[in-house]
Amino acid sequence: MPLDNSEINEKVIQITINDSMVIDGSDIVEFYFVEDLYLPAMIGSLTIRDRKGVVELAPITGNEIITFTYGEDKDKEGKTLQIFSHTVSPVSQLGQSKDAVVEMLLVDPIFFSLTTKKYSKGWSSGTRLSDIVKDICKNMIGIKKFFKFEESNEKIDDTKAGNIPAFVMQNWTPLEAIRWLMKRCSGKETKLPGYAFYNTSKGACFTTLENLFRSESVEKDIYGVRKTYKFISSDDTDDCKILSWELLPPDKQALVGLKGGHKMGFDFMNKSVIDFTYDYSKMLKGFTLLGGATLFPDISDDTVKYDYDGDCDEKILKNIAVHDFIRRYLTQLQCIITVRGNERRYPGMMVDLLWESSNPDEILNRELNGLWMIKSITHYFKPSTSPFYQQKMTLVTSAYTSSKYKGYMKTQTGKQRISDKKGLEIGR
Repeated sequence: MPLDNSEINEKVIQITINDSMVIDGSDIVEFYFVEDLYLPAMIGSLTIRDRKGVVELAPITGNEIITFTYGEDKDKEGKTLQIFSHTVSPVSQLGQSKDAVVEMLLVDPIFFSLTTKKYSKGWSSGTRLSDIVKDICKNMIGIKKFFKFEESNEKIDDTKAGNIPAFVMQNWTPLEAIRWLMKRCSGKETKLPGYAFYNTSKGACFTTLENLFRSESVEKDIYGVRKTYKFISSDDTDDCKILSWELLPPDKQALVGLKGGHKMGFDFMNKSVIDFTYDYSKMLKGFTLLGGATLFPDISDDTVKYDYDGDCDEKILKNIAVHDFIRRYLTQLQCIITVRGNERRYPGMMVDLLWESSNPDEILNRELNGLWMIKSITHYFKPSTSPFYQQKMTLVTSAYTSSKYKGYMKTQTGKQRISDKKGLEIGR
């Protein structure tokens, strides 16, 4: 069915297969791709109605390069990305017509470099762990520049505490090596662990989650005006009008990983066990919390979990514990919203959500109103929907703005430096 131009954004999408065959917009059944803070590579799916013999003429063999340009800002030409075909589903007949339906599962070009090749390589003493990640990305994956990059404090050094004595990438894929390294890093800028390695339409990123929360780059339009997301708007072209939403409150199934526990290692020189003990309240004191009340009451209990990692430095064990904790904590309160699509958005961006109160005596929802961070974006293109280009975004926050419930643990105000009883720095 031909597209109604009144329902299409100003500039939406153009898809080309193998740089030779342009897919007509009316033949797109569904197209989407996903960017996520917790995913190292973008993924997607393309379903088309084959009325022009694309299967034969492209041809569709499972080795396609899909090039697409998308966007709606009137003063920009849109954004062009490439994504590879990973799997082609069985080609089937469309109803009673002679046309076929082709569905291709898509992956980021860096996916194969990340996961299929294995390498063996070592780095010299004094090399920062973040520089190892940069070297892997440049020479094994093909990433030359980063959109966001934060250096680590930790180095290869067997003479000073707080470092790793050696690192040899022994028949590992680049993704295996990066994931091992990022758990043991703390940011040079933030002094906190909790790294994320991900790829977006803006470029690759290697940075701490804390760095993203400290960022003051709240979403703005092309004229520098701060954008505000609203549930009600009389302007149907407003790309910050929330078309649909869903709230995922904290889940107590996560308590096993959040209450606290022990990270266990072994000091081979002194032949002794290393035990880093942590709990909920201790971990949260170091992070930027966007509000006055944490997502749970004080659930601290360091007897819940015992993990044996085998590392030989207490600071590295602390980094691993904080890394696992903060990545789990930040997924506990999620708001999933659908808005009109725009290419300026990306994971890690802060957004301002105007959440009005249901209480007639109050203007704003005291818990949910305020700043949230975009964890993931699903760019969604479907002719049967209006508008044609939509974005489904998962927003996360680190605290309630405030709450009438007195059981929540209050957040720390100001930039304080908090240390645990062993003198290990947990805060800023």
